[in-house]
Amino acid sequence: MKFDLLRTHPAFRNLFLGQAISQIGDALYYVAFMFMVKRLTGRDDMVGFVGALEVLPFLLLSPYAGLLADRFDRRKIMVWTDLLSAGVLFMVGAIAYFNGSPPIWTLFVAACLLSCIRVFFFPARTSSVPRVVPEDRVADAFTLTLGTQNIVMLAGCALSASVLSLLYERSPLVFFLSIMGLNGLSFLLSWVFVAKLPPLVPEKAEPIEGEGKRESEVLQGVLFVKKRPDLKTLMFTTAFFCLGVSPFFVTYVAANDQWFGGKPGTLAWFEASFFAGMILGTWIVGKRQPKRVGMGMFAAMLTVAIGVGLMAFSRMPILFVLWNFLCGIGVPFSDIPVRTYLQLTVPDAFRGRVNALHNMLATSMMPLGMAMGGLLVSAIGLQTTFLAMGGMMAASCLITLFGKEFRDAQLPSVSADSALGSPETAAA
Repeated sequence: MKFDLLRTHPAFRNLFLGQAISQIGDALYYVAFMFMVKRLTGRDDMVGFVGALEVLPFLLLSPYAGLLADRFDRRKIMVWTDLLSAGVLFMVGAIAYFNGSPPIWTLFVAACLLSCIRVFFFPARTSSVPRVVPEDRVADAFTLTLGTQNIVMLAGCALSASVLSLLYERSPLVFFLSIMGLNGLSFLLSWVFVAKLPPLVPEKAEPIEGEGKRESEVLQGVLFVKKRPDLKTLMFTTAFFCLGVSPFFVTYVAANDQWFGGKPGTLAWFEASFFAGMILGTWIVGKRQPKRVGMGMFAAMLTVAIGVGLMAFSRMPILFVLWNFLCGIGVPFSDIPVRTYLQLTVPDAFRGRVNALHNMLATSMMPLGMAMGGLLVSAIGLQTTFLAMGGMMAASCLITLFGKEFRDAQLPSVSADSALGSPETAAA
C-alpha cells in the first residue's frame, strides 16, 4: 500500500503516524461509547440523540473550521485539537471514576465537546496532504492512509470484542475508564508526531466576487463550489447518501440487541467485518488506480445500498457479517478517488473551506437521521428500517448520473515533475 512514501517523505510520515495512533483510540471509543449509552439508558432513541450531538458541530462549525484551515498554520490547528481532545477524554474519565459510574449527562457533553474540537482538525489534516507529498503521489497517500485506518479500526474492533468485552464482564466502570484513557493517550501520542511537522501556512488567493459584492471569507468556499458544476453534484450526492447512512449505528445497536444477543463482542465483530471489507477494497483501488470519479462513486454507493438492504433479511450472524464485508469493499471505490479529486482540483487557498463544506454536507442530514433512528426502529420495525435506509442510498446514487460534469469527471493526470511543487514537499 505505497509504504515507500513513509520512507521518502518524513513530513508525511509524521502526519501519517500521528493519525494512525489516534485512530487506534478512536477504534476502541467508537463501538464502546454508543454501547455504554444504550446500557446506561436502555433506549435506542437515546443512542440516536447522543449520535446526533456528535455530528451537530460538524454542521454548525464546519464553515469556520474550513476558514481557519485556509488562514492559519494547519500544523498548529492539528496540535491544539489533539491536546484539547485528550483533555476532554481525561476529564470525562475522572468524573466517571469519582462518581463510580459515568453520569448520563457526561456522555452527552463529551460527545458534543469532542466533536466541537475535532471539526477543526479534519479540514486542516486533509488539506495538508498535498503539501507534504508530491501531487503525483496524492492518490497513493490517501490509499495508504485509508488502508491503514481500516486495519487499525479492524484491530480495535477485534480488541473490543475480546479483551474489552472481558473487562466489561468484570466491571462496566473499568471498561469505560479503559476506553476513555486509551483514546486520550492516543491523542497525546498523535500530538507528539504532528508537532514535528513543518509549518503548513496556506497559500493566499484573491477572494471570489459574488453577485456584485464581496462576500465574507466564510462563504468563499461556497462561491467556489457554486462555479464548479462537478463539485455541486458531488456535494448534493454526498448529502443525500448520508441521509440514508445516518441511522446506521443506531440500527446496529438495535440489531445486536434484538437479533444477536446484545453482547458488546458481537457488535464489535460486525464492525470488524466492515473494516475488513474496506481493507480489501482499498488494496484493490491501490492496484487498479481508478480514474472515473463520478461513475466510481455511483457503483460504490449502489454496492453499499444493496448490502444494507440485504441486512434486513439477515437474522444469522454470518449473513450480517457478509453484507457488512460487502459494504466495506464498496466504500474505498468512492472515498479514495473523491478525496484525491478534491485535493488535486481545488487550489490550496480554498482547499480547507471546500473540504469543510464537503464534511459539513456529509453530516448535515445526519443529526436528523440519527435522532430519528431509534424512533424509526420502534415505529416501523428494524427490518423495514434497514430497507428504508438501503432505498434512500440507492436513490441518492442517481444524482451522480444527472450531472454530466461529475459523471464524466476523471482524476487529472499529474506529471512526476510536480514533485517539487511545494516547499514542504521539496524539503521532505
